[in-house]
Amino acid sequence: MPFVTFTVRRGLSAADKSRLSEAMLEAQVTAGYRRADRFHRFLELDRDEPPGRSPLPRLCNGQNRSVHGR
Repeated sequence: MPFVTFTVRRGLSAADKSRLSEAMLEAQVTAGYRRADRFHRFLELDRDEPPGRSPLPRLCNGQNRSVHGR
């Protein structure tokens, strides 16, 4: 299941978020993922926050892999 994060400016309407999510889902289905396999989240940044800075802590372990506690 692909995990998708949209980082957007605060104030994006629910309708716009829905359209973005639906477009991403269509791309994922075209790529071979099942329609039911969807995990999309939206992180909203304030206008004064730089778009390159994530409000989440970075998970750096020197490797690009999923972290599942294994």
